[in-house]
Amino acid sequence: MKKKWIFIPAVCILLLSGCGQKTGKDTQKPEVITEEEERDKMDDTVKEVAEAQSGDISEEKKFMMETFGFTEEDLEGVDLIRFIEDYELREREWEAETVRQILESQRYMYVDDGTTAIYSIFSKSGGTLEEGDIITKFAIEADRGNKEERTVMDLASGKYYSGDATARSLSDEQIQKIKELVEKYGVSEWKQNFSEEEPDADSTYSFSWLFVIETEDGKYCAYNGYCSKPDSIPDHVDETIDRVDEILSE
Repeated sequence: MKKKWIFIPAVCILLLSGCGQKTGKDTQKPEVITEEEERDKMDDTVKEVAEAQSGDISEEKKFMMETFGFTEEDLEGVDLIRFIEDYELREREWEAETVRQILESQRYMYVDDGTTAIYSIFSKSGGTLEEGDIITKFAIEADRGNKEERTVMDLASGKYYSGDATARSLSDEQIQKIKELVEKYGVSEWKQNFSEEEPDADSTYSFSWLFVIETEDGKYCAYNGYCSKPDSIPDHVDETIDRVDEILSE
């Protein structure tokens, strides 16, 4: 049998021998990142660094992660304060998978617009204001039957909120006036739970109020009451509310 000779052109040999060898130039196309992706990346980095440095994870988020195995990403944008309260997750026993399914189906109802956290101070109660206490927050909730208002003044950060999550600035002068107001009208001496001696069941008038003060050491002092007659309102309650409105409008 005759032997067959196979001839491979030299150019093919050269091409084959060059496969897998670097030519000194990177032939891979560079990754194209849009300005929006770059901003998102920077925002995420800043957020992660800030959280790592300050441990800035809310108590509610920690509870959901430790108890039901959620990740931070799972809970992003969820109003956890309302969700936990509505389903009594701290009081009742729940299977993790059940809670996960509920959140998945009800997420649209618990979009966090920031208001729950800001106004959660109105659910606080506790001690009484004492001499020497440094006030960091002063919150007022008043319902006059046809008009309801909620205002939270964060004296430590120089911001206040009125009915929504919009932060409005407080000047140093306004902060000082609010602090003096608490002392001037003797808020610390008010009854913490005021009620009329003889309520008028037929009255069409109603006025309820709730004052909550947070001090530098984390103490909450709450004062609330209800009246069915204008002449039953304790001294300075109305004046305090009106004066706060005046100060904030300056």
